[in-house]
Amino acid sequence: MVNDPVNPSPDLKPYEGQELTVIAWLWARTVKSPNPAFSKIKVALASTFILSSKSGNEAYVQPVIEGENFRFVVNVGMPEDAKAAKEGTRIGRGNFRCLMSGNPIAPEHIKSEAMAGRMKARLMAIVVEGSSGRVYLTPTAVQEAIALKAQPQWKPDVEFFQQALGFRIGNYGMTKWSDLFTPRQLVSLTTLSDLAREAIQQVRRDVIQAGLPCALPRPCAVSLRNGARTARTGQKPVQHSEIAVVARGKAEWVA
Repeated sequence: MVNDPVNPSPDLKPYEGQELTVIAWLWARTVKSPNPAFSKIKVALASTFILSSKSGNEAYVQPVIEGENFRFVVNVGMPEDAKAAKEGTRIGRGNFRCLMSGNPIAPEHIKSEAMAGRMKARLMAIVVEGSSGRVYLTPTAVQEAIALKAQPQWKPDVEFFQQALGFRIGNYGMTKWSDLFTPRQLVSLTTLSDLAREAIQQVRRDVIQAGLPCALPRPCAVSLRNGARTARTGQKPVQHSEIAVVARGKAEWVA
């Protein structure tokens, strides 16, 4: 990637040969172009192309049109037309422009594409953890293909209210909570949930190993501070098979 002849990135020279931790995959929703000449191309609906405006770490995405298709390239610094990059392909409330033709994409077209199940996603950039902050990378076709292969083992297939006040996502063909996420996002969420469960079990083992009494009043919350384990007690006894998980002042009991 550093010496890529198509998109050289000399700014990545300090990281050459290193494995960097991925923080995020940045995607843009896509729909078919409303222009008949490009109707076979799925164009991006991007609210902005600016990745970072932080001083000293500016970065942005540049769409590069190649024949009858396009790709995204990540550049460091600020673009010549910062205003256009900040706006992405958005041209107003609910309106976008076609990357290929420049024609407006009306909200009705976006909704019809989504209702027909033709709204997809395109990988714009990959964010990794560098030695002094975030590093933004141009995605490759191989990376995008791998990301699209993600298949969650579980997803929240629960329907939401279609006519809830201020909740109009149903107009875009989405009927279940799982529709709000990409498969890769669902994999990340389920993985985080599994890790949280493992953490709870580890805390339970730590409580037992700490030699706390077999019967502790409920609610009992174990807090770890500076390596010392303390317990806050209430009224009802609790066995070792139970542990209190405290979040935002609310105790939840897990058997």
